[in-house]
Amino acid sequence: MSTRIQGSFASLIAVLLLSGCNPSMDSIYQQVIDDSVRQYQLAKKGGDKIDICVMASVVVTSYLQANDEANYLKWKRIEKSDCKQAGISY
Repeated sequence: MSTRIQGSFASLIAVLLLSGCNPSMDSIYQQVIDDSVRQYQLAKKGGDKIDICVMASVVVTSYLQANDEANYLKWKRIEKSDCKQAGISY
């Protein structure tokens, strides 16, 4: 697993672990979303098609955890397209 992917999953795990501590969960979710989108953009610039597909999936998961339906659905479409280009269908 690449370092980018490991870092994204670590961010998601941090959100899950911190979900019991709620001073500012919205800002934590937003930080994870921002990080995952930046990592996706980096993968688009220099990663292979599998990296891009995986990072799109990480962004989808970030929006799902934040309960942001509109962006979740938007990124599901992006994920489907990117994964199709990588030869992964679902």
